[in-house]
Amino acid sequence: MRQADITGLFYGIFGLLFLASMIYSAIVGIGGFVTSTVNEQVMPVVNLGVFGGAYNSEIDVAYRDLLFRAPADEERDRYRVFRSRGGTVEGINNALKATTEYERLHGPELIEAVFQKELGRSPDAEEQAYFESEFSNGASIADIRSSINSSPEYLRRQHPTSYDPVVRAYRDLLLRKPDPEGLTWYMGMMEKSYWTEEQVRADIMRSQEYRSLHSS
Repeated sequence: MRQADITGLFYGIFGLLFLASMIYSAIVGIGGFVTSTVNEQVMPVVNLGVFGGAYNSEIDVAYRDLLFRAPADEERDRYRVFRSRGGTVEGINNALKATTEYERLHGPELIEAVFQKELGRSPDAEEQAYFESEFSNGASIADIRSSINSSPEYLRRQHPTSYDPVVRAYRDLLLRKPDPEGLTWYMGMMEKSYWTEEQVRADIMRSQEYRSLHSS
């Protein structure tokens, strides 16, 4: 057989093999698409058919207990699919608790919960009224928590060994309350770098504000 014939035969076989591989890849790709489609669309429908009644009951109870109403059809459908894909009742409850609707309905008890967690006490009547007013004006529970966490009471509770010395140093040397940045920085130096109150005072006395205030 001539060399040219052998070469032509070789390329012919190679072409057939390449074509066969392309056909195989296409078949596998279609099969993967069908499998994926069945897993993502058909299976949830089958699961909903089997467990849909139980899911409806769980969803209705969650809405009734947390939002004091029945779910709308689209809400029920969304959480039915959520449950069919492995979601839990606790997950439904957590999702509802994260809504603005839940916060508006449970404002007073949420304020109580934040005070207990952050300050270890209940709010007094004035604080309760203030934060309920904030709620009605659009504040979220995160806004209320942030407000409490910046209060002197919270800072003193969280930093019992550093808060008072820094506040005292500012009052004695700069004749004012510390600004939030200065308070945080000096408390950090006392807690992480083990500065003493004397070192805090010495550093404040090197500031331009102190020199300007006591220049006379």
